[in-house]
Amino acid sequence: MSFDFDAPEDVGGSGKFLNEPGTYHLAVMKVHEGQMANGKPISGFCVSMSVLAGTVEGQQEKELDLTFFNGKLNSKDKGEFARKKQAAFLIAAGLMTPAQLGQRGLKIDLSQSEGRQVVATLEYDEHEGSEKKFL
Repeated sequence: MSFDFDAPEDVGGSGKFLNEPGTYHLAVMKVHEGQMANGKPISGFCVSMSVLAGTVEGQQEKELDLTFFNGKLNSKDKGEFARKKQAAFLIAAGLMTPAQLGQRGLKIDLSQSEGRQVVATLEYDEHEGSEKKFL
């Protein structure tokens, strides 16, 4: 048995995960210390967030996981860029202040960021060995 069907241009929606670059007002839902959101161990932490609002329409309530890897001493910049990304999140989430930049041995409780809100501008990035784009 068959039927005639006019297929649509797409099937609508893109799932629950944010996939559009833009500037977003985000709520921190969960912090995963030492692991990705899926439980895979990493050197760093992962933050699961939900979109409250943003510059791209239709993205409200979409989710994303941002991973903040620890800096590696054997990298070209000795891990400085990774530490700067972590510090930017810590400041945005209210876990440290800009006045604390440059201080050593700060004790940060990442779980205190859960329930807080941050603003972030997200762009596409490509991972080595993959043709997929990631925010």
